[in-house]
Amino acid sequence: MADATFRVEVQPDGGRHLMLAGCWSLRQSDNNFADLREQLRPFFADPFLHWDLTGVEQLDSAGAAMLLAGWEHHLDGRIKLLPQQKTQLELLMS
Repeated sequence: MADATFRVEVQPDGGRHLMLAGCWSLRQSDNNFADLREQLRPFFADPFLHWDLTGVEQLDSAGAAMLLAGWEHHLDGRIKLLPQQKTQLELLMS
């Protein structure tokens, strides 16, 4: 599986979507969640940014917890998730 990655896509209406992909897991040896959290910091602070996790191949509890912390433990309509990701994140929030 590929390392955790992300890229910004600008939509025709000017909106920005952050596309996450790869393996967001501590099992992926090259993932450094401290570095990823720091790189994502400005995106977490953007209230207009949309997040898309549908390209994430694997999301373990460490990756999910890091994202939830950045989102202040709140899921909203700006975050596009696969059903199993939504379930996983909701379990971590409970």
